[in-house]
Amino acid sequence: RGEDVPTRYELKLLTKSGEVRWVDFTARTVLFDGEFCTVGSAFDITGRKKTEEELKDSERLWRTMVETSPDGIATISLEGVVASVSKRCVEMWGYTDPDDLVGRHMLEFVDPAWHDKTMYYLGEMLKGNYTGPAEYLMVRGDGSTFYAEANAEILRDNSGNPTGFFVAERDITDRKQAEEALRESEAKYRFLTESMKDVIWTLDVETLRFLYVSPSVEQLRGYTPEEVMAEAMDAAMTPESASFIRRLVDERAKQFKKDETLNNTRFYTEEVEQPCKDGTTVWTEVVTTYWRNPRNGRIELHGVTRDISERKEVEAKIAHMAQHDPLTGLPNRALFADRLERALAASKRNGNRTALMFLDLDKFKPVNDTYGHAVGDVLLQQAAERMKAALRASDTVGRIGGDEFVVLLPAVDRAEVALLVAEKLLTTLREPFSIEGRSVDVSCSIGIAIHPEDGRDEIELSKNADAAMYWAKKDGGDCARLFRTASDASVAAR
Repeated sequence: RGEDVPTRYELKLLTKSGEVRWVDFTARTVLFDGEFCTVGSAFDITGRKKTEEELKDSERLWRTMVETSPDGIATISLEGVVASVSKRCVEMWGYTDPDDLVGRHMLEFVDPAWHDKTMYYLGEMLKGNYTGPAEYLMVRGDGSTFYAEANAEILRDNSGNPTGFFVAERDITDRKQAEEALRESEAKYRFLTESMKDVIWTLDVETLRFLYVSPSVEQLRGYTPEEVMAEAMDAAMTPESASFIRRLVDERAKQFKKDETLNNTRFYTEEVEQPCKDGTTVWTEVVTTYWRNPRNGRIELHGVTRDISERKEVEAKIAHMAQHDPLTGLPNRALFADRLERALAASKRNGNRTALMFLDLDKFKPVNDTYGHAVGDVLLQQAAERMKAALRASDTVGRIGGDEFVVLLPAVDRAEVALLVAEKLLTTLREPFSIEGRSVDVSCSIGIAIHPEDGRDEIELSKNADAAMYWAKKDGGDCARLFRTASDASVAAR
């Protein structure tokens, strides 16, 4: 029936001397002289098996070293494709499975801004011009970034031809942040020493006296450095600022003593009003940091003072715009409501009365329609000036929209006082207005509500003053009406 296919085995044999040898045994069944026989051959492969075992041990050791290394290990083809990655590399790049990385181009894991630099490094390595290490900004799987430092070696075949790259990289984000912090600290130091327009100074925290003040203080406040250093810290600021700053200096000095890692590392910023030699004041921004002098062990406060007068003026203008009507400059609804709330609170404390008026210009719409909005705007501005002139300094007139105004009279003795003020407003607004060479006539309708008789709070008082103004309008305008809780009680002032 023919010969069987040979069968191969690798066997361990025990020799006569007791030594164990590996053999490669090949056997097959043949027909010989009418009988089936097994013919076999054996080759000693002990040396080969030993080499294979040593290779396995070496590979296991290598894999252990790779997997336990704090660095991420990867092999990359000449084309830049990831061939293999260590566990640490997978973790560092923000993934969980090596298969998420293998087969992808390495630039997928590098910030786009660093692509050209990365390929340049690899090209220079192949030319023998660069050995590393190199720094890269890497991109994790979740899109976040980290800085890595990489060392690479060229992988070669038996003929010495390059086949890829062996890369070991580590996360150096903490180091880069420390370097950035150092650069910031150096930049701040340069700022302190070079920005001589600002005032640079040193203060002894215990005595609260200046140890050094730069000459620019004379330009800022009119005092020479010697004059400033001859006085205590409080003399360098207004009384209102002094107590606040003194408390801050003391609190932060105590904190510094508990944690001296803050030494020249934490910066504080305050706005301080400081007196000038000519009797005026100047607003400044003061940046400070605490430092222990290594020569004498004393805690010092190092600071830079900058003039922010222009900024404060701009802030004041913005704050004014937020609370005032842009056309007339009168308090707007928000500011008027705040003053009304304060006046009613004072009225409740002191037991006196507060009057609220709602005022609406009569015949304003025909003026606006006939002569245009420009004339209407001038009319509103002139009317606002006349009303302000007719009121006391403690009174408030505000514009709440269109031709509607409100008047607040705090601390009035009786309702008749409010009626007298209303009469003054009626009289001043009856006078013709001269606008662009033409005479314009208007009048007004006024509704008056008195706290507490006509309203216990802002809402009720405003509602009743508005109702009284409606009665004045209904009666033909150019008059004032005083609200009374009794439906038939109204007093006219003409």
